[in-house]
This record gives sequence, C-alpha cells and structure tokens, in this order.
Amino acid sequence: MTEKLEQTPEWMTKVEAAQVITERFFKIAPITIGRWPVGKKYIGGKALLNRDEVLARARLILAAAPSDYAFDEIVRGKGVAANKAKSKSKQSQPTTAPVE
Repeated sequence: MTEKLEQTPEWMTKVEAAQVITERFFKIAPITIGRWPVGKKYIGGKALLNRDEVLARARLILAAAPSDYAFDEIVRGKGVAANKAKSKSKQSQPTTAPVE
C-alpha cells in the first residue's frame, strides 16, 4: 500500500483500514477500528468504513498521544520523577541491625 492515502478506496473494510493505519501511523488491530465512531455502511453483511473519517480519527489519536518522555513518566513509571521517588523511599526506610 504505497499509494497516497487519498488514493485508497473511499470505503474500506476493517482489515484494509488497519493495514493503511499500521503502515502510515501506528500499529492497530482491525477489531479496534471496528469500535471507532466513524461512518459505516453494510454491504453483504460486512461493515465498510469511511476512509476520510478513519484517517481523521487516526490523526486525532496520534496528535493526542503523549511524547515518549511523558509516556515513560506517566504510564511506565520509568522517568526521572519515578526514579527519584524510588530512591527517596529506599533512603527513608530505617535499617535495623540484627539482634543476637
């Protein structure tokens, strides 16, 4: 799928939409795209999604995503603030000598 995004079909299946978004934006599963609030029409029992709305939603999600630093700070707890908090908690714990 090396063509331009606007050259993709106006209506596409969840699988086709997932391929386009994974190639151009971020990795995503077709089942996730099926849950997005985008225009759909059903032909032969299959849901077809509106290309423009799917791409707009992907751009919106990508724009709202935190940066790598913020992701580490907030989600993973691996950032600078998390490391400082861990070192403080280790220092504040009293150490006891073994009693014989």
